[in-house]
Amino acid sequence: MISLISLLVMVPAVVLGGIASIFLKKGADKFTLDLNKLKDNFLVFFGFFLYLCSTAFYLVALKFEKLSVVYPLGSFTYILVALLASKYLKEKMNKNKWIGIIFIIIGSFLVLN
Repeated sequence: MISLISLLVMVPAVVLGGIASIFLKKGADKFTLDLNKLKDNFLVFFGFFLYLCSTAFYLVALKFEKLSVVYPLGSFTYILVALLASKYLKEKMNKNKWIGIIFIIIGSFLVLN
């Protein structure tokens, strides 16, 4: 069973990681390897910052729990990204995506028990 501290710390890790993906996707339209233009791409930099924050929470969770227990919780980021992409990027959710989300939830709970 997962420790309460690890569970609580993984919530912001998942949320920040999911939001970071949305910012990176939005910033990808203006992405370039030209450093002069890249420095003005706030969306990409903010996405990286959120990923860094997410990773910091993830590291704290790993301090208190086994990797084999914490890692499956990170899969909830995929669910959040799918929902956020549907809302903010107007991506369509189809039947297969919903089935995949159900499998992620079931698989994560099986690994945690």
